[in-house]
Amino acid sequence: LIQYQWRPVAEPEVISKVHKYFFYNNITGPVLTTDPTFIAFSDVKAYPFYGNIETATDSYKYFRPNAEYIFYTTDFYPCYTKAQCLKRENLFQQIKAENQLIFNRENIYIFRNTNYKKTSP
Repeated sequence: LIQYQWRPVAEPEVISKVHKYFFYNNITGPVLTTDPTFIAFSDVKAYPFYGNIETATDSYKYFRPNAEYIFYTTDFYPCYTKAQCLKRENLFQQIKAENQLIFNRENIYIFRNTNYKKTSP
């Protein structure tokens, strides 16, 4: 029987900071995330907005009503032009303005969407 390991053996640093925070604080609601690594190590339902900065704002607006939490890392979207850097900064400012910051370590942020309405299972 051949098995393939699709997850790294060592837990990435982002996981030790974020996944454990979710676990110890009993956070189980859906998450809108900029980092796909988080999804691989969690059973939490996740909505991605990590494609690129051009689609990130639209994805944020589309998925935010369904997400109780927003996981954002400021360096996830590289910016190669002034316009891309401005879009990234505007997105981050929008997220900060529309949600409650509940966790911050270095460049990692977790926000709670105070407008989230839990639906029946």
